[in-house]
Amino acid sequence: MNTLPAIPLSVIKIRIPPRRHETISRPRLITRLYDQLDKPLLFVVAPAGYGKTSLLVDLAGQVEMPYCWFSLDALDQDPQRFLRYLIAAITEKFPGFGKASLSALESLSSLNEDQEQVLVTLSNEVISKIHEHFILVLDDFHFVEVAPAIGQILGRFLQLAGSHIHLIITSRNLPDLTALPLMIARNQVGGLSFKDLAFQVEEIQTLFNQNHGIMVVREDAEALLQETEGWIAALHLSNGMPGTLPQFKPLVSTSVLFDFFSREVMDRQPEPIRQFMLLTSMFDVFDIGLCERVLTPLWNGEIPDWSSLFQRVQTENLFSLPLDKEGRWMRYHHLFQHYLRAKLQYENPALAWSIQQELAAAYKEQHAWEEALQIYDRLNDHQNLARLLEETGYNFIGAGRILSLENWLKKLPVNLLYSRPILISLMGAVRSTQGDQRQALGLLNRAEAGLRESGDLRQWVLTLVRRAEANRQLGEYAAALSDVQQIQDLNARDSSLDIQIAYAESLRIRGLALFGQGRVQDSLP
Repeated sequence: MNTLPAIPLSVIKIRIPPRRHETISRPRLITRLYDQLDKPLLFVVAPAGYGKTSLLVDLAGQVEMPYCWFSLDALDQDPQRFLRYLIAAITEKFPGFGKASLSALESLSSLNEDQEQVLVTLSNEVISKIHEHFILVLDDFHFVEVAPAIGQILGRFLQLAGSHIHLIITSRNLPDLTALPLMIARNQVGGLSFKDLAFQVEEIQTLFNQNHGIMVVREDAEALLQETEGWIAALHLSNGMPGTLPQFKPLVSTSVLFDFFSREVMDRQPEPIRQFMLLTSMFDVFDIGLCERVLTPLWNGEIPDWSSLFQRVQTENLFSLPLDKEGRWMRYHHLFQHYLRAKLQYENPALAWSIQQELAAAYKEQHAWEEALQIYDRLNDHQNLARLLEETGYNFIGAGRILSLENWLKKLPVNLLYSRPILISLMGAVRSTQGDQRQALGLLNRAEAGLRESGDLRQWVLTLVRRAEANRQLGEYAAALSDVQQIQDLNARDSSLDIQIAYAESLRIRGLALFGQGRVQDSLP
C-alpha cells in the first residue's frame, strides 16, 4: 500500500574505511592472514583498541581477491536490516549481484518461516553471479552478537554459499555461529586472537619512530609492552612518551583509562575544541552539517565555525576516525567516545539530554527513522518513541519491515502500547502479516473502536483495511465486505493519497471476499 521507497542504506557502512596515516604496516599479521585465506571463515578477535580494523584495511591493499566490507553497528541486530546490508556489501563490489536476493528479502513476511528461502536465494545468487574467490569482511561483529538470529543466519549462509567466499569477522568476542563446531572439525576456520594482535617490541619501536619521530630503545619498548600488554590504544594514549604509562591491565580499570584521556587529550585542548568533542560525542557518526543542525541551537555564546572545529579534531588525530576518503564524516574511537559521553553526562546531564533530543529531531527530518527511534529508546523517552512509531509505522509496513516494526513496538511499556489505538492497529498488522489472524482481529477490533471515536480518518481507514484483510483470510467474508463498504463511504469524505490507496486496496479485498462467497460474477471488476 505504501508508495514510499525503502529506507536508504548508508554507503559508509559498506565501503572499506580509508587507511589512517598513523597506521603502521604489520607484515607478520598480514602474512598470517594471507596464508589462511584458503579457509572459508577467519576470525580476528580482540578487545577494543587492538587494531583489528586497521589490519584488515591494510590487508585490502595487499590481496588480489575482490574485497567486500560491512561495518556493523547496534541497529544491525535486526535480521532484515543485517541481510539488507549483507547483500549491499557484496553488491558494492559486484554490481550485477543482489536483485534476486533483495527481492526475496523484501517479500518475506516472517523470518522464522521464510529465512531458509531467503538464504537459499542469496547463496544461489552468490554461486551463479560471482565466479571468482572473494573476501567479505564483517567488522565489529560484537555489536550484533547478542542477537542469536544473526549467528544462525550467518552460519547457515556459510553452509550454503559455496567455497569461493572467504568471510573475515572482527569482534571483541568469538561469535556463536551455528555452523562453527562443524567447520572447526573440518579445519575450515582460522584467524587471529588478541595475543596475535598485541604489539611486539619491534612494532612498538616502529610505531613511535613513524608517528612521533622518537627512537625508543629496546628496554623502553619492552617496558611499554609489559605495561600495556601490547594494547595499541594505550600505546597511542602514551602520546609518544614511553615509560610514562602507569601499571594497569587494559580494559579493566576505567578510572585509569579516563585519567589518561583527561591528561593526555582533553586537558591539552583549547576550550572550543574541548566543548566540541564533548558535544559531538553524543553522535555515533557526524559531519559538519549535523553539527550545525543539532548544536547551533544549544551553543552558549557566539556560534563557532563548525567546519574549523571539525577539521581541527580530524587533522590533529584526537581519537577521531574518518569514515570516507573525502573526510566528510567521522566518529570517535569507541573508548574515547565512552569517556567523552561519561564526562558530559557528569558535567551537564541536561545538555547531554538536549543534544540527543535535537539529534533525534534531525534524524526525523532526514527520514532516518530507526536512528531517531534508537535515541528515544536509549533515553527511555517512551512518549516520543510511541509518537514516532505512530508516524512511521505505516512506512515500515510499506517497506516490508514487519520484523523491525515488531521489535520497536515491543520496546514500549505494555500499558502505553495498549493505550494508543494507532499502535494497537500496527501490532494487529504485524500479527496479520505473520499469519496469526485471530489475534490480529482482536487487536484491530480494539483499535478500530478507538480510532472511530478519535476523528483520525486516515488511521481509521488504514485499520479498516487491515481488519477487512484479516476477516477475509479467516473466511469471514461478510465482515470483510462490511469493512470495505465503510471504507468506500469514507473515501467520499477524503481524497488524500493515503485514503485513495486504502480505497484501492479495499477493492482488491472486496473482489477476493466475493469470490470466496462463490459470487464469481460479482467479484469481477
